[in-house]
Amino acid sequence: VLGDAPGAGDVPDEHAARAATAATASRAGRADGRFRRTVANVPSREPAGQPPQA
Repeated sequence: VLGDAPGAGDVPDEHAARAATAATASRAGRADGRFRRTVANVPSREPAGQPPQA
């Protein structure tokens, strides 16, 4: 099928877009817990330069 349609030049971009979407969704799913932990570890309520009080 590749190459016999006038829009064949769009196929690699389409594949790349689909692969990027799948990779992003997969990465988001796998990193979900890690991302939550990372956000939880950011001392956003502390003043800059101050370590969280134990």
